[in-house]
Amino acid sequence: MWEAIKEHQKLEFSQRLGVSLDVDLGDDGDGTLGDLIADQEALTPLELLAARNLREGVNRAIIDAKLDKREKKIIAQLYGLDGEQRRKQKQIADEMGLSPRRIRQIREIAMEKIISVLSQTTDSHLTPAEWEA
Repeated sequence: MWEAIKEHQKLEFSQRLGVSLDVDLGDDGDGTLGDLIADQEALTPLELLAARNLREGVNRAIIDAKLDKREKKIIAQLYGLDGEQRRKQKQIADEMGLSPRRIRQIREIAMEKIISVLSQTTDSHLTPAEWEA
């Protein structure tokens, strides 16, 4: 679907210019005019670096919080960590043979541990401003 939308955008752009976006940029054939159009969905290198640092910091906080296996699994599934798809408490409860209420309780315990670790960190991107005194 996204490819169709991108192709449509390229076509609209080329119609406004009166030039095909498939025109080679040079004699060496290294690229086309369409290659120069920025992808509005793409993250900048700085955004990619910030996201990676945040992901690493959260993973480090989870390790430092000493979550047990079940707490880690529930947090990973609820928040889509480790490449997992985000899942609802009910789905996790059904899979683990627990009630949604028990999943919520385990999540709250795990989050308290993680927040405790994060509140002690000196990493500014992991320490919300309202936690700083």
